[in-house]
Amino acid sequence: MTIDEYFVSLRKSRKLSQGELCKGLCSVAQYCRFERGQIILDKIIIDRLLERLGKNPSGLEFIGNDAEYQFELLQEKINSSIINEDFSEADNLLCKYEKLPLNKDINLHIQYICEKRAEINYIENNVSQTELYAFKALKCTKINIDKSSYVVLSILEFNALFFLSAIRMDGFEIMKKLNKYINDRSCKNENISKFSVKIKYYMAQYYHEHARDNLALAYLDSAKDFLRQEFITEDLFKVLQLSRQIQGDKFNEDDILTAAWLLSNYYQNDGFTEEILKKWESMLSQK
Repeated sequence: MTIDEYFVSLRKSRKLSQGELCKGLCSVAQYCRFERGQIILDKIIIDRLLERLGKNPSGLEFIGNDAEYQFELLQEKINSSIINEDFSEADNLLCKYEKLPLNKDINLHIQYICEKRAEINYIENNVSQTELYAFKALKCTKINIDKSSYVVLSILEFNALFFLSAIRMDGFEIMKKLNKYINDRSCKNENISKFSVKIKYYMAQYYHEHARDNLALAYLDSAKDFLRQEFITEDLFKVLQLSRQIQGDKFNEDDILTAAWLLSNYYQNDGFTEEILKKWESMLSQK
């Protein structure tokens, strides 16, 4: 299957029009020519299209030019610096990125820079700068936060919307639409699906604060189901803590999540205790 046939097949399987898929990334005329095999789009556009289709770009072999390789290499370093919370290094690398010749697809490169600056400020709890850069990132590909629902989103677009939903007073409406987006699309992209628990936690927190604990617990149960299925511990402590806060004496968690909770705190403690090892063995046997 050629790359153009692959995209036609993916797009039709998602029931998307050409205009819906490529909006803000390239013109419809350009995309039509790409699907007909008449042109090859730049790698940065292909990556964003794949993300909107729920695919990880790293799973597709694509030979780019030297300039595209330099951008990709620098992005990897920036992403790694942010993961390691070396924000000074990330800022230096972003400044270096800005100085590269952004002659083609300039809006997509600006979107990447703005989204990363939004992410750094979000982690550092700088609300005004997070909002500023998140809006700038979304403007690059004409994403309207007030739409009733989101049809397709790249990872950068999803991230920017999530940051806004977490910091704005009216962010709950955005959060609901992001949750619907994940559920409706059965999103398989790990970079987007990882937000599933965070979103469900924030929604549970909102409903708890508004005295709707039945709904809050439903979202927490959904978050715990996801944690079990994916066998991960990120955000587990917050989810269990809120469950316990709502349920009080009725809180009764199963061994597999309790074990994961203990293990997730391993680095904050003195090491593996006998209790943790027993829980771990129990978890493995259930897994």
